[in-house]
Amino acid sequence: MTDIPKTGFPVIDIAVVVVIALSVASPFAVKTYRAIQELRKDMVSVKHQVKNDHGSNLRDDLDKTTEITREGWKAVQVTLADIQDKLKNVALDFGGLRSEMRHERDKTDDINKRVHALEMKTEVAKQVKAEVDRKVNPQPNTAATALPIVINTTATENSGGGPVPPTHTYE
Repeated sequence: MTDIPKTGFPVIDIAVVVVIALSVASPFAVKTYRAIQELRKDMVSVKHQVKNDHGSNLRDDLDKTTEITREGWKAVQVTLADIQDKLKNVALDFGGLRSEMRHERDKTDDINKRVHALEMKTEVAKQVKAEVDRKVNPQPNTAATALPIVINTTATENSGGGPVPPTHTYE
């Protein structure tokens, strides 16, 4: 350690040491002072933002708000579960409706096939009757000639459900 020059007067020695110390430390002291002033401003601003303007405690207010939010989310979750159950029921209902429509479509197709077979039989019967009438009651001035009977069957199934034989011509 360096020896400090002594003047012989202890008060002057102390004053010289203080002046030297202040001249070395003063730039740091100014910076520190300014930093402390900035911190005070920031603390005042923060205190203003978190300090209540009413009588209740901020923590109590936050706890109440948190509880209200939790209860709201629980209600939302219950409602969503209820909606999901209802959607499942709607999906089941749609499935049932589709099945019923499929069954009705099959019944309608069967009825259409039967009606078509009856129409074919009726058409054949009309053609046979017309031919019989022509042979039994020939037109005057017309010689009775054998005309071919053409039975037009375009049905793919007969009333028994089997295939219909091809068109026949009878003479």
